[in-house]
Amino acid sequence: MKTKKGLDIELCLIGIIILIFPSILIFILNLVIATFVVGHDFQIQLPLINFSEGIKLSEYITIYIGILSIEVTAILTWVIHRFSISKATQERDEKTRICRNKVSIDLTNSLEYLFQLYLRQINPTYKILDKYILIDKSWEEYLVNLDMDSKFIKIYRELYTDIQNIKLLKEDGRNIKRHLEELFEKITLEVYYIYKSKLGTNIKLNSILNSKYLEVLNKLSDYDFLDNTLEARYTNGNLMYTKDNNKYTVYDKDNEKICSCNFYNGKPYTGYIKLFSKEDNKLYFEGQVEKGVEVEGMFFNCIIDKDNNVIINNGRPEYAGFFREVELNERYIVEDDNYCLIGNVKCENNQYVVDKSSIKRGKLIY
Repeated sequence: MKTKKGLDIELCLIGIIILIFPSILIFILNLVIATFVVGHDFQIQLPLINFSEGIKLSEYITIYIGILSIEVTAILTWVIHRFSISKATQERDEKTRICRNKVSIDLTNSLEYLFQLYLRQINPTYKILDKYILIDKSWEEYLVNLDMDSKFIKIYRELYTDIQNIKLLKEDGRNIKRHLEELFEKITLEVYYIYKSKLGTNIKLNSILNSKYLEVLNKLSDYDFLDNTLEARYTNGNLMYTKDNNKYTVYDKDNEKICSCNFYNGKPYTGYIKLFSKEDNKLYFEGQVEKGVEVEGMFFNCIIDKDNNVIINNGRPEYAGFFREVELNERYIVEDDNYCLIGNVKCENNQYVVDKSSIKRGKLIY
């Protein structure tokens, strides 16, 4: 950025050039006239212009003033043109800025509001959605004036459609929940989606946005959102996760480590993990994975057959899910499929070994 002194010097130099340019041009014209028109050799002498043989003083002054007038007229025309372009550019930039701010505020506020509903599993009424979700059909006008790459406009329109669809569901709580699930599965980190049940509700949306949608929202804003590329924290200040390339180290809401693992295609690939059942949110596996396969650790509450062998389903010990432990004095009904043995299974060198000390009788609850 130029200083005031630098600008003053620059303007002085421009002024000097404007003043001496006519003299230089007259000298060149005089040289041409003397050499090619008058027809004799022209010798440069002081003063540079030989008024007796070339241009007379009165003619010189007239020509000088004429050239200077042309210069001034050209400069003024250029300045006016530049000013009009600059003004039009400023107006366009201001309109773009207003549109970006409008889209940024409406989009981020609507997404954050929906995210809090999603975290707390709240089914809102239509009046509440209408009050807090400000995105409507008029939003299209703002999108047109964003002056951005078409790929970003496309993503904004997709988000607009998703949010508008949720808003139009009115008080259909079941469908709202399903649409929220689909929306936040799409825009959040895969590691969050895996461990969301253990991370609690002290979370801001921008701390768990995936890179695609973080970039999209940053494009709209005059400042960057919280950069979650290296780490993110809960709203109480505790560490939620750190990231090193594709390796995430994740801490639950109670500050207990639940993962230190490389991820590939959104799934745990290599490292230490705890996995929790989607059915009852209880611990299903704790240990090491290699290339996405559990190779060492413990599976919890798996179904065991009457010969004390683990039941395998899709290559893994089958999780019992919801069950009620049967007291020893209750009758164990083998013929009823809802009654079974339940125990922990140790995984070592790709072999499954039932921990017999953990076996209990239980009734599955569906």
